Amino acid sequence: MHPFIEPIKKGLSAVLDLLWPPHCAICYARTDCSPLCDNCFAEIIHEKGFFCAECGARQTRGVCKHHPNPAYSGFFPAFHFCDVVRELIHMLKYANRSDIGVYFGEIMFQKAFKEGLFENIDGLVPIPLHKARKRDRGYNQSEVIAQSISRLSGVPVLTKGLSRAKNTESQTKLNHEERQLNVNGAFKIDIDLTGKHFIIVDDVITTGATTRELAMTIARAGGKVAKAVCIARPGLDD
Repeated sequence: MHPFIEPIKKGLSAVLDLLWPPHCAICYARTDCSPLCDNCFAEIIHEKGFFCAECGARQTRGVCKHHPNPAYSGFFPAFHFCDVVRELIHMLKYANRSDIGVYFGEIMFQKAFKEGLFENIDGLVPIPLHKARKRDRGYNQSEVIAQSISRLSGVPVLTKGLSRAKNTESQTKLNHEERQLNVNGAFKIDIDLTGKHFIIVDDVITTGATTRELAMTIARAGGKVAKAVCIARPGLDD
């Protein structure tokens, strides 16, 4: 990098901060470059523990009593789908606020690191977005989150050779069974993943239908999903 580039970038950033000071995406209070102020962050409900990959129920002692042989061992949400988190995720997906994905990725890394989730992991797999939807949105929000986690964890992000084969209907208004039918055959992998272990990264996981389908696709390519991580776990009513 040219020696003058970095000082110029810092100078431009300082000017932009002066003209358009960083502010909270929720209440518009001044912040220190974070998209969320301390007061709004205090309203967020933190999740603890893991949830079943098959039904989305909270696991007891690491297993779901209804699903002893899941597609992968469970997903780990950072937060509950409270109002603040819901609004931030909406901005991330529909208001071109990729900085919110970076912000959540940093928090998810801290929480997942404490759980030891990155041990013996070969790659992070963001949920693929269909090319038509990615073109409309401008980016894949799950990939933004995964890249943020990758920068801190050192675990690479897997995107090449992995695609969304079907532009599926939104899962939002579907029940548990409809969600699984909707994503059947949704993903395609063109590379050999034999012996590799992965963490799936998503924005929200409700019943786990999408992550389960991706985990099974990865398994057919020879890989194995250890866990999935997400920003939040909404209930079906959310």
